[in-house]
Amino acid sequence: MFPKMQTYTLHDYETVIQHMRAKAIIEKNGFMTLYDYANATHQSRSVASKDLRQIVADANSGITTRGSHSHKVWIANDNS
Repeated sequence: MFPKMQTYTLHDYETVIQHMRAKAIIEKNGFMTLYDYANATHQSRSVASKDLRQIVADANSGITTRGSHSHKVWIANDNS
């Protein structure tokens, strides 16, 4: 018998892809700006900002923020 496979909804799949893109940018540069993420995901800055808030809220994402307003950057979480 085959093991039960994990199934993902389209939303889950998109969330995983967003986490991967964010992690890749952070690994390459050491940090990520909103502009970096918006360009990588081909989104407006407002939509990218909403995505990043959801990513940071996910304790398993391994991403946190530093700074505020126009000086805000996203970095790898030391606890991950």
